[in-house]
Formats: sequence, C-alpha cells, structure tokens
Amino acid sequence: MKRIFKSVLAVASVLLLMTSCTSKFEDMNVSPNSPSAGTVDPKFEFQYAVSRSISYRNTYQSGEQITIATFCEYDANSTQSASDYHMTNQDVSHAWDQPYTCLTNLNNIIRTYANNADGNTNSNVGYMAMVWKVWTMLRVTDFFGDIPYTEAASAEATLPKYDTQKEVYNAMFSQLDEAVAGLQNGKGNIGSYDLIYKGDAKKWIKFANTLRLRMALRIYDADKTTATQQAEKALNAGIISSADEEAMMTMGDESNSDYSWNPLYYGRGSSHSTVHMCQSYYNIMTNLGGIDWPTASSDVAKNSNVRAEVINAVEHPAKVDPRGLVHFGVVGERGNVDASKLGHWRGSEPGWASSSTLGGEFLYGSTDNDQNYSAIGPFYYATAARPWPIIKYAEACFLKAIAAERGIISKDNAQKAYEEGIKADMAYLGFTGKVVDDYLKSESANVNGTSVAWGHNAGANNTAMDKIITQKWIAGFIENAYEAWSDHRQYHKPVLIPFAHVTADFQRTPADVTNNTPNAYIKRGFYPAGEQTTNGENLQEAISRLGGSDNIQKNVWWDVD
Repeated sequence: MKRIFKSVLAVASVLLLMTSCTSKFEDMNVSPNSPSAGTVDPKFEFQYAVSRSISYRNTYQSGEQITIATFCEYDANSTQSASDYHMTNQDVSHAWDQPYTCLTNLNNIIRTYANNADGNTNSNVGYMAMVWKVWTMLRVTDFFGDIPYTEAASAEATLPKYDTQKEVYNAMFSQLDEAVAGLQNGKGNIGSYDLIYKGDAKKWIKFANTLRLRMALRIYDADKTTATQQAEKALNAGIISSADEEAMMTMGDESNSDYSWNPLYYGRGSSHSTVHMCQSYYNIMTNLGGIDWPTASSDVAKNSNVRAEVINAVEHPAKVDPRGLVHFGVVGERGNVDASKLGHWRGSEPGWASSSTLGGEFLYGSTDNDQNYSAIGPFYYATAARPWPIIKYAEACFLKAIAAERGIISKDNAQKAYEEGIKADMAYLGFTGKVVDDYLKSESANVNGTSVAWGHNAGANNTAMDKIITQKWIAGFIENAYEAWSDHRQYHKPVLIPFAHVTADFQRTPADVTNNTPNAYIKRGFYPAGEQTTNGENLQEAISRLGGSDNIQKNVWWDVD
C-alpha cells in the first residue's frame, strides 16, 4: 500500500508563518520507497526532520513507552502494553514510518548542501543532517536489524534493498567521517532553527564523535577490529566532555502546538499514558548507594526536585538511590487507586498486562490496575518545554568507562569515567555535594547484588561492567530507553526480570525463566506489514537472512548471544 504524504514545500510554508523556533508540524507518512524532493530553505526542512525524529504526542506511548521502555523494564503493565511481547503492527510502524519520513527530508538536505566544493553557504546544515540521519536510523536498525539504508529515500531507487546491519553500521561510520570533516570546514549557521546546538558546528562534531563511540562499543562482540578502530577514532577526536556539550533537543513551550511539546508532557493528563514503575527498576534502585530514604530535614530533601509527597511516602525501602525519588512518585498522585496502596513507592512485576488479552486493565489476575503502582515523577512532565535528552554527558562518560573495560583505552580511565558519569547524572537531577560523595563510596548492594563503590566487587552481579551498565541504565531513564534495551541485549545487564507471561508464539523454556537466560527476552521488532506490499521482494531477502521467519526472538547482528 502506498503511503500518502504531504510535500516538504507545504510543511515549509506552515513553518514560515511561525515565529518561534519550534512550530506546528503537519503529519507526514512517507515510505522509504517513495522519497519526495524538497526545495525549501534548509533551516526549515532541518528543523522539521529533527523535531519529528523523536516520538511526539501519542506516538510516544505506542512507539516507546509500551514497547521500548517496557522491554528495558523501566515501565511495566501500562494500558495497551506489550508486556507479554505482543506488539501490534501500529507499534512497529511508529518505529519505522516516522524515521523514514524524516530520512526523506534529511537526504534531500544532504544531497543539496553537504558539499563545500561549490562554495555553498549552507554546507554546515548538510553535514548536521548527515549526523542526525545516523542518530535517527541507528534506532531503526537496532530495533529491526537489516533495513533499507544506502538506497532508502534516494533519488534513484524506488524499491531499496535491505542492507545487512553490518553494512548499515559501516555506512554510518563512513557518513560520520564525511560529516565531521565537512563540519570542520563548513559554512553557515542556522541558529535557533537547529534545535540541538543552535548551529554550533564544534558541538555537532563532539556529538558525532560520541555517537561513533556508542556505535563502536555496540558492535564490539560482533566485529572487534572495526569496533576498536572506530572507538579509538572517536576518543582521539574528542567526545562530549561536559554538560554544556551534551545533545539536548529544545522543545516548544505552552504556547506552541502540542506537536513540539516534550512527549511526556503530552500525556500528563492521562493516567493511562503514564510510565509506571517496573519491579526491576525497584530492585535496581533499592539499597543502591546506601542513602537513607529522606526525612524533611535531610540533605536529599534539600533538592528541589525531591517532593514532599515522596519524602512522606507511606511504604518505601529503607535505603534507595536518591534519583529514584525524582524518577517516580508515590501511588495516588495519578488516577484512581485502591486506598490501601495510597502513598506507596512500588513497582509491578512485568508481564501481567497485555494488549492481546487483558487490555492493560488488570494485574495478577485481579482488579489490581496499573495505577496502584508508582507513576513517573513530575520532573519529567511538568513543563512542555523541558529539553529532551539525545546524548547526555553522563552517557559519554559511561561509554568511555566501557571502552576502558574493553581494553580499547587504558583501564586506568575506567573508574574516573564511571564516577564522573554518576556525578553528571546526579547533577542533572539536582544532587551534589555530600549525598553524591557518600553514594560513590557506598558498598551497599541492591537487590541484585550490585553496589556503587568502584573497588567493591564482592558477590554476584558486581563486576566493573555490572556497575557501569547499571549506572548507564539509571542515567538513561526514561528518554534513553532504546540504548537501555540495546545494552541489555548485548551485555545482559543490569539484572531484569523475565516477563511473567509471554505471547503464545514466544518460545521459551522454564529453565530460561528460572536461570534468567537471554532467551527469556525479546531480541528485535518484526517488520511493518506495509513493507510486504511496497517492497516485498527485498523484505523477503532480509527475512531469509533471519532463517526465513520474521521472528522477534532472532538476534540482530551485533547481539551475539
């Protein structure tokens, strides 16, 4: 079925009428098989592509909350949840159509402007588009595996081939090379129309290098040689090295269209569009760092992001990672709940709500609904304009720590990078001083056995890599769920909980559940049904590489076990 789309020119005409840096963007739905040409001012086209590459409005619920954030187990058992790994075609289409829509615009900008040879005064926007293309499509390939990339949204191919994931990664590395070289000598500054760095080419280079490092470490187990070369290139060139350099997307304020609001803000008024705490989250945060649940006079309570409602929780763990007090509130702040659960800080075991059976309304076979569990805290949905993290400084630190543990750089760098990452994420949520110092020294282990102190490795799940990935998972809450899910597929860390129930066609053994093996978890998403009609022959070739079945339990290329 051909997807209907509106022209970029029409979008730009709307944008030209807007005075703010974010605007009311009209829906587009473009197949990678049906690219359209664009002739608009690149700053408008670039702004559109960047703003619409992340989930927006209700696409966040289907495209990330009830899928990706549920798979990495921040969220659990929300309404219409894929908590039994049952995804609908709508769920996977959000992860596919939206990026390919933006790819059409990005490729048009790249073809037109990423070339210094003719003295183009807008070359920088072309190279920024190249970096953003890699960020956008990386999420697609990590979700599905093999995808159309080198021929997608091109001026020549109407039925693009599916590149192998290895080919996709290699093409992305090459494009980052071209983008970084171009930005170093490029021209033009689109200012506020760049929603990430306001046209700062030097920061875009840091972003590109950090993205390269993220990708290099992802493929380490599948292609150690390329991974090492690319990681060294990224680190030598310079990755994000401070909070001032982290990639954050500017969002529209209350006066803007809801298309440009922070996605979590859009769902603020609905108890059913709310992230609810997973028991895995509770297990990871409980006791970690050895910080007492705060009293009104404690150091933790001095943080303006820690609210009285949480401090005065009726039921809670004695000690908790203090970031959990900002991530999640207490039961009763959202929706209708059982009186006996009011004021509790609690999570639910994943795998009890299903879009295919229970409709997300019931847990544990009773009328215990998702609203009887802690909902995401107002730090995340209080304002429409809260910037959306793309790559935070904390992640850059943890990536450097992983590179050290992998032996790509000296292991002497690991502890410093690890601790700097924790400090950066703590500071992002308002925690500084003694609370952070005490946290870093703590040997108090969480439910899984992981502690914070770098030199403390006693017990299970407490290696240096356990610590790094656990802290990266915490720092990625909730906006970096894609990376958290990819990390769990690659490293099987941090410790999560196999879903209590899985959809009927998901094959696992009792031993997989008991031993918490990788086979107990989803590995990828299935391709949207529309691709069978629009690009069936190439799709079937990709499926043949999966063994002939578009199976969500098949590993993507970089996931070797």
